[in-house]
Amino acid sequence: MRNGLKINFISFAAMLLLCSVMLKAQKKEQEILYSNEGSDISKSISDDVLPVMASWFWGKDEFDADGYKAYIDAVSKHAPYNLIVQSTRGYLKEVTDFSVYQQIKSAVKYAKKKGI
Repeated sequence: MRNGLKINFISFAAMLLLCSVMLKAQKKEQEILYSNEGSDISKSISDDVLPVMASWFWGKDEFDADGYKAYIDAVSKHAPYNLIVQSTRGYLKEVTDFSVYQQIKSAVKYAKKKGI
């Protein structure tokens, strides 16, 4: 009987410790979210609105000058998406290349103007 009591006590203590760690992590996440308010990376979608997401796999055309505009224009007019996740997977570019970074940054600015 005594061994069973020890095991239950250890299980309870472990659960209590786990809950404490999770609460601290949740509080830290909230601090990070709210520390970005008012900056360029503040949340553009309210906490009350779930994002409607799309995936966008870039090819050669998107890397041409303003090549991203046609897709963003079509999405802003004809689709319910308010969050687009971009990927260059399968194309001969890497997101760590400076030119790719600049093109994605331009696309993000353009999409933001269009409400995406």
